[in-house]
Amino acid sequence: MGTLVVDTGRETVAEFRAELAGRWYLRPVNGGVEWNVDPRTVQPASPEQRLRVELARANAQSHRNAYCKRDPK
Repeated sequence: MGTLVVDTGRETVAEFRAELAGRWYLRPVNGGVEWNVDPRTVQPASPEQRLRVELARANAQSHRNAYCKRDPK
């Protein structure tokens, strides 16, 4: 998992993935297509924002696990 940051242009929390030619590449926290931004438009995610992402990931994993364990009857 990449470091969680906020793309202030999109007003969204994202994962930092890489830096190339002065641009930062970010990825949606739930997966999807990366995009690049000027690093000056990015700030660290707050503790509250990080917690929301981690809780959403834990809930999604819990739902996936519950679905896989269902009795197929």
